[in-house]
Amino acid sequence: MVAGTTLHVNTRVNLGGRIQSAARIEYRNFDLSGGPSTSLGEFELTDGAGMGQSLAWSLQSDYRISDFLRANLQYNGRTVPGRPAIQTVRFSVNAVF
Repeated sequence: MVAGTTLHVNTRVNLGGRIQSAARIEYRNFDLSGGPSTSLGEFELTDGAGMGQSLAWSLQSDYRISDFLRANLQYNGRTVPGRPAIQTVRFSVNAVF
């Protein structure tokens, strides 16, 4: 049996109509009781977080440069017990023709 706790906080900000930002942080704590399990079983039962405590976070910001150009910045991270944090940054510029 897996006992789990998940706590998350979300926020959104709109600055002057040109910048929109969002942030999310999530804390997870999973504990397995009742016998041995496989790593695949743990992965499925914990939604990929693994046993123990972990964090996941994300920041996203959209900037409207003009009516035809938009820039987007995304930063995501997560921790897995016993391993270094995994972090990803993405930046894109989109044009509408």
